Amino acid sequence: MDNSKQSKQILLSVIGVAILVVAVVGVSFAFFNYTRTGAANTVSTGKIKFTSTQSGDGVSLTNKFPITAATYSTQSSGTYDSTTMDFARIVVTINGETTYAQGLDFKVTAKDVNFDAGGNNAVTLPVNVVVTATQTSTPVSGDSITGYSRTNGVAIPEGYVLADGHIGGTSTYTDGTRFAATVTIDAYLDGSKIAITDTYAGSGNAATDYNGTSDSNWVGDRTVLTTDQWNALSSSAANNLSFKVSVESRETGGTYVSS
Repeated sequence: MDNSKQSKQILLSVIGVAILVVAVVGVSFAFFNYTRTGAANTVSTGKIKFTSTQSGDGVSLTNKFPITAATYSTQSSGTYDSTTMDFARIVVTINGETTYAQGLDFKVTAKDVNFDAGGNNAVTLPVNVVVTATQTSTPVSGDSITGYSRTNGVAIPEGYVLADGHIGGTSTYTDGTRFAATVTIDAYLDGSKIAITDTYAGSGNAATDYNGTSDSNWVGDRTVLTTDQWNALSSSAANNLSFKVSVESRETGGTYVSS
């Protein structure tokens, strides 16, 4: 009997010690805790702005006659007047700024080029394009702009690059117009490359019937149009010789997407 009581006391003592050990262990696991939330990690975006404006929707040679390079030089030296001068002009203004270290590239191209005379014998007319590109703001490292004239009596193709350039990145950002430039685009019919006549019948400058035209040498290397073909160019706006001007920009190293 005493042995039984003694066994029970020993068992209870063991259970008590076990409970005490579990309690102590439990307390030791929950003894220390530290949690801290720091300030937000901020990702700050860089700044970028690029805008362009132009005087008109495109370049249109309406009611113009062929002129020589000398005549163009004389006319273009004065104040432009679309009603009295035989060339068309459009002025593109470019503004931009960025804190992107590598800067921005941009280009000005010719779109929807239409230099074809109508009629059964459609021909592409020689239109000279003179481009003057000027940065009007104070340059910083990386700034550039270049214009590409074409005055060889051969019409510009679709997508022809009229000007391109670069806007250098800066560490500060002002009003988005740190870089400023103008691109002046003049177009005129090259009088030295056009012959308008109804008295010349021939192919490849080999006349078969002069019919009043002195000889095949009169044509030389010029593009021949009949008066009907010539007059058709001014019969409606749809027939006018014209092209649109597209301005595009991208981050340096990026891919151009046409506007």
